[in-house]
Amino acid sequence: MDMTFTKGAVEGQFSNPAMGQTDIRVAFTDYQHFALMYLETQKGGMRNVWLQLYARAPELFPEGAQKMQLLSPQVGLNPSQGALLPKSDQCAGAFSQ
Repeated sequence: MDMTFTKGAVEGQFSNPAMGQTDIRVAFTDYQHFALMYLETQKGGMRNVWLQLYARAPELFPEGAQKMQLLSPQVGLNPSQGALLPKSDQCAGAFSQ
């Protein structure tokens, strides 16, 4: 999938108007194990805020999870309402017939 992002007003800030994403940032990363992404969307008058934790390994990296827990309340999210998706060996785009 190809997407085009527009630079924001601040260094490291981007947006993707076609997807309704008004603010996309790498909130924190250690460049080796994980990256914590902040995304804000505006569609149909609704504002949504997302935090997404990406890791280079299938195991949860504790420092990344901790940073996510600390940042959640600062962006108006309840840390207890987060979801950790289960591990899977299946590619999300793969379909079986």
